[in-house]
Amino acid sequence: MSFEVVIPAYKPDDKLERSIAMLLKQKVKPYRIKVLLTTDDESEVEELKKKLDQSVIVEQVKKADFTHGGTRQRGMDEAVSDYVLFMTQDAVPFDENMTEALMTAVGKPGAAAAYARQVAYGNADSIEKFTRRFNYPTKSRTQTKKDLETVGVKAIFCSDTCAIYNSALHKEIGGFDKSANFNEDGIFAYNALNAGYNVEYCADAKVYHSHNMTLRDHFSRNCTIALNQKAHPEIYKHLRSESEGIRYIRTGIRFFMKKKKYRCAAKLIVTGMVRYAGYFCGKHFSGRG
Repeated sequence: MSFEVVIPAYKPDDKLERSIAMLLKQKVKPYRIKVLLTTDDESEVEELKKKLDQSVIVEQVKKADFTHGGTRQRGMDEAVSDYVLFMTQDAVPFDENMTEALMTAVGKPGAAAAYARQVAYGNADSIEKFTRRFNYPTKSRTQTKKDLETVGVKAIFCSDTCAIYNSALHKEIGGFDKSANFNEDGIFAYNALNAGYNVEYCADAKVYHSHNMTLRDHFSRNCTIALNQKAHPEIYKHLRSESEGIRYIRTGIRFFMKKKKYRCAAKLIVTGMVRYAGYFCGKHFSGRG
């Protein structure tokens, strides 16, 4: 069974070079690596080719043609392998075992996709490190259709920061929502579960990924989350995310209070309020969706 890697990119920094270097060192190596670079300047494509290993394919995506779902669907449509691993430009494999672990997970019976555990970079702040531990625990799990009724929105959690898909099942299920500019992975996961397939969370496959976000970033991101949910009422009418947000805040406060990191606890509360404000505005006041 072969797999290939597709990485959408826009003005990438050195993390992309580090990621590709690690992908080429994996015990289970990809058939090929393709970077889909969003730019209207063809010279940027040539410049990136010079920075990367000569085996890496770099293709141009015009800005007007880019969407998170559409660009990834292009990568899937052009794939020639049994499986396709999508990564983001700022994610770097933790070790040389990442692809082997993901291939084992997605090779399980009924698995349509598998996604990796995210580990915060060393320079991430305390809240970001906690967030990665909260969302990406050390124990693997299988997400099934039954989880839609028991764990709610967490059942369709998946991340194209580092996620691998069964090419044949991806096509059968209907692929990515090409119009999606956010959460194309979660939408696909929902469709996969409803089609009777599973999504695997593979804690043994680790990837470095984190952001030190400002309050404005948090507000904007959660506004976008709400807009995405408004655009897909068939999914989110019954899978509400508010309860998961409350659990995140409560867990975080207990975590930081136990460690006597009172400033972190206070910052988490403020961040949570801003995140909810962004979500509320996107859900109730935007004309879109």
